[in-house]
Formats: sequence, structure tokens, C-alpha cells
Amino acid sequence: APVGVVGVIGPWNYPLTNSFGDCIPALAAGNAVILKPATLTPMTSMLMAEGLRECGLPEDVFGVAVGEGSSIGNALIDAVDFVIFTGSTEVGKKVMMRAAETLTPTAMELGGKDPMIVLEDANLARAANAADHYSMQNGGQTCISVERVYVEEPVYDDFVARVTEKMRALRQGVPGGPAQVDVGAMTSPDQTDLVEEQVNDAVSHGARAVVGGHRGAGPGDFFEPTLLLDVDHSMEAMTEETFGPTLPVMKVADVDEAVRLANDSPYGLQASVWTKDVERGEQIARRIEAGVVCVNDAQ
Repeated sequence: APVGVVGVIGPWNYPLTNSFGDCIPALAAGNAVILKPATLTPMTSMLMAEGLRECGLPEDVFGVAVGEGSSIGNALIDAVDFVIFTGSTEVGKKVMMRAAETLTPTAMELGGKDPMIVLEDANLARAANAADHYSMQNGGQTCISVERVYVEEPVYDDFVARVTEKMRALRQGVPGGPAQVDVGAMTSPDQTDLVEEQVNDAVSHGARAVVGGHRGAGPGDFFEPTLLLDVDHSMEAMTEETFGPTLPVMKVADVDEAVRLANDSPYGLQASVWTKDVERGEQIARRIEAGVVCVNDAQ
């Protein structure tokens, strides 16, 4: 049933699917929608509005509100009947506080620190491929990226060797054409700074960056694909959302330690379990405190 006017506040990392994507069910249910795109990425939403008008969508059914985050966002929240927000946990709290003033209902997808658990009976080739891909795609700037890995001790060295080889082969830089690079740039200097701070914090606490670990060569805001070993939960790279091309891998004694560490987090967006025993994998998945848990896949 339609509620009236739905306000959608979108993120910068996927300015089409994670912004207009939330507008689709709201429009289909009979609501009018106002989309506030992220300040960094307004053009995609504006182009979508132009396209919908050309397709015959009635005026004022779909609008785009462009401008500085807090002022435009607060005005939008105050005016609508339902708020959909995708973004950081920090900003999500502010959205919820503002919506509470008018008792406006909300739906949110917030930050993630998605754990990957690799058991000793896992298909290590598949798990290593997935660790590289799901930690690096879109430069690691995905809410449900693999952001930390727990590997059972008997297969830790083998897994790390496979991931290291694959990550060292990744190509990064300014592309001169299709399929010339594997990992692109960061979206903003601020995000690059955050990734650099987390990597430096990990290294200062005893971690080793066996691949990458530094800002990439310009032009552009690049950070090297980075593999961190000897990590633990004293490091921000294992406990705070990174949103960049890093992969910290931690050795664990058994699955119980892996589950305990996976749940040692304020986040609970997505997780994955890797094992050839699918039934056991599903049992372990149910012990992880996350909205979605995959077995032998991610995202």
C-alpha cells in the first residue's frame, strides 16, 4: 500500500543501483519519490529523472533534490512520509534521529565489516578467488565487500599463498581502454585518507602488508590492493568499516574462534562460510549475526 511521498537518500559508491534502485519499489507501490543523491555523485540521478520524463512519467512523481548533505537531507526527512537511506552507520544514526522527531518510518542499509570464514575442508582455489574478487571489486567500495577473513590454521598458509599470488597480479591505474585494469581509483581523497589511516594503524600494531600498503601513483586517488597479515581485533582494519581495497587475513584455531570473532563487531550486514560440507556450512552460517550469510559464495 502506498504511504504518500517516499524520500530516498542514496550513497556515492553505486549512484544508480543503490539510489534509484530503492526508488523502483516505492514508485511501483504507487508512491511519489524524492531522491537525494550523494553530494559526490548527483549527475546519475539527474540523468535518470530526465529519462523518466522522456518516458512519460507524470510531473512531480519523481524528483531529485541536489545539495549539501545535512541541510537538504534534513529538509527531505521533515517533508516525506517514509525514508529510505543507504550509507554509513554514522550518518544513519543522524537520519533516524531526525526521522524520530516526526515519527517518520525508515528503512536503512548501513555499514558492514563482512567476515569470510574459511574452513580447513574448503575448496581453497574457489575461496582464494572469492577473497580477491569480493574484497577488491569497485575498489573495495561496496557495502558487502569481504572486509576480513578468518582461516583455520591447517590451511592458512596455503590460502594466504594463493591470495598473495592473485593479488600481486592485479592491475591498477588509469585505464586506456576496456579491460586494461582490475582495480580502479577511490572515489574521493577523504576515503583514500581513511584507508591509509587504517592500514598504517594495523602496521603500527604489528600487522604486515605483504602486498600493497600504500597510496598508488596518480593522477587520481588510488590505493594499492593491500593484503594484511598478522592482524587481530586491536586494529581498526579488523573492526571498523574500511571501504577500500584491503584484505586482512587472520589465522584461527577452529570454527568456534572464527564465529566468535565474526560476531565481535557492531556491524551485521553480510558474511560467508567456505566449506565442502554444505550442510555444516549452513549450520555455521546460522551462528553468525548478519542479515545475509552465504555458503561458498559472497554478495
